[in-house]
Amino acid sequence: MDRFDRQSGNDSAPFYWVALAGGAKLRHSGCVAKDARGGAHMPETETRNADDLSRLRNVGPAARRDFQVLKIMSVAQLAACDPDELYLRLQAETGTRHDPCVWDVFAAAIHQARTGEALNWWAFTPQRKARQAKGEFGGI
Repeated sequence: MDRFDRQSGNDSAPFYWVALAGGAKLRHSGCVAKDARGGAHMPETETRNADDLSRLRNVGPAARRDFQVLKIMSVAQLAACDPDELYLRLQAETGTRHDPCVWDVFAAAIHQARTGEALNWWAFTPQRKARQAKGEFGGI
């Protein structure tokens, strides 16, 4: 990811376009905290709450590492994210295509972070597969 450009739009939440390799752009909601220079940082409240991600049903060691790569450090921060965005960002950050089930885990974790309802990750698989069949599910 090269840079973040602030864009104005009709959405109520601010967002950024992230320039990816090859000129592609990814809409980024800003679910990662930024410091004055635009770099990611972990506020003190997120430092204290870093372990609360592990309390989510579908967040084991692998998902925890993925969230660290994405600089998602708390349940509150995760609740502001979108599973499509996280899945695409993870692939961009690692330069690797990830199994689509990773999206299912992200969707389940975000759902629990927003609602408190702990569903198994595979409850989100039919939604993803339907989107894949329609060509509406992306990757790099």
